[in-house]
Amino acid sequence: MAAATAPAFWPLDLVCEMSAASGAVAFVDFDRTLSDADSVMSEILDGVLGLTGLQAVQAFAQAHEVVHERYPERHDDRRLTFQLLLEQHQPPSSAAAVDKVQERYDEAWSSSWRSPRLFPDALPFLRGLRAQGLRLYLATGDHAPQKAAHLLRLAGEPLLLGAFDPEALGHEKGSRGYVLRALELAGSPAPQAVWVVGDSLRNDIEPARQAGLRALWVNRNGAPLRPQDPAPTYAVRDLQEALALICRAPAQRGPERQDWG
Repeated sequence: MAAATAPAFWPLDLVCEMSAASGAVAFVDFDRTLSDADSVMSEILDGVLGLTGLQAVQAFAQAHEVVHERYPERHDDRRLTFQLLLEQHQPPSSAAAVDKVQERYDEAWSSSWRSPRLFPDALPFLRGLRAQGLRLYLATGDHAPQKAAHLLRLAGEPLLLGAFDPEALGHEKGSRGYVLRALELAGSPAPQAVWVVGDSLRNDIEPARQAGLRALWVNRNGAPLRPQDPAPTYAVRDLQEALALICRAPAQRGPERQDWG
C-alpha cells in the first residue's frame, strides 16, 4: 500500500528564522526514521514461524536486544540472533531452519531499502530543514548511496549534501567513531550546531550524546524510555514535531537534556 501524500511544507508557524539555522547540520537516519521499513518487511515476513509480519519484525528486534544485553561482544552476530529467535518460537532449532529464517529475513530487509516506502512526513521534513539553511546528510547503517539515490528519485530534487554508512566512514553505526568521522567529513561544525535525528537509542542517540551533539529521538511507536536506555536530548513522535522543535531550538546553546519529568 502506497504511503499517504503530504504537503511540501507545513504552515508558516513552523518556519524558523534563518539565523537559528545558520551553519547548522543534521545527520538523519533512514530506516524507520525516513523510511517505513517495518511495513515493507512485515509483508514479506508474514507467516514466518507462525507469526504475523509485524510480530516477526518485533520478534527479531527482541532477540537482537537479548544478544546485545547478554552477549555485547557478539552484538553484530546475526546468526546468534536468529538462533535465539528460533529457540523461542520454534524449538528445537536446526542449522537448516536457522538458514531458512535468516534467508527470509534478509530478503525482507533488502526489499525495505531497495523499494523504500517513505513516511508521509519524510520529504516535508527534509525540505523544511533545507529551506532554513541546514546542511543535510544521510547517516545510515548500510547501503547509503542506494538510499540517497532513492531519496533523490522520490523527492525530484537534491536534498542531501552527502550520505554516510560504515563502508564510507570505516566505523560501524552506533560507534562514537562513526559520528566523529561524519563530523570531520561534514566540515567539523560546532557540536551545538549539529542535530542527529533517528529512531534508535543505541545507534543514533547514544553516540550523538557521547559526542556532545543534539540527539533527537523519533519515537513513532511511543516506546517507553527505560532507566538503562541512553537519554536523548529531545524526543518527538514524528518528523513534523521534529521540524518544529529544531526550528524553535536556541541556535547557539549546547545540547541540554530534555526535562523528562
